[in-house]
Amino acid sequence: MPEVRNRTVIAIGASVENVLADSLFEIMPGLISGVPVAGWELQFGIVSNVDSVFADVVSGSDVLAENSEISDANRWPLAPDDFTLTDQAGPGERIKIRLRNENAAAATVRTIMILTPIFA
Repeated sequence: MPEVRNRTVIAIGASVENVLADSLFEIMPGLISGVPVAGWELQFGIVSNVDSVFADVVSGSDVLAENSEISDANRWPLAPDDFTLTDQAGPGERIKIRLRNENAAAATVRTIMILTPIFA
């Protein structure tokens, strides 16, 4: 099962439009190891080192989080506690994780997206 891990540094007052930009899994693939998939079960864990960091998470047309303050636990997300967002996405759907730092210090945000294929 694929996993995407990102560590993103965000300056004071800045934002990152999509931490998955240019990732192989920004747009859900229709094949895994040459085998067609009907879709994907997605799990998201997002943790910052400071408070006042907000996330928007969109899976295809599903808005999973909008302007949602993320955990400031200052570590990689741990399952199951930090994986509060889940969704199913079909092949060709775009996944977007937008981050905003409203803290008075730079933020380091750790994001994990776990993908489990759904076979037809």
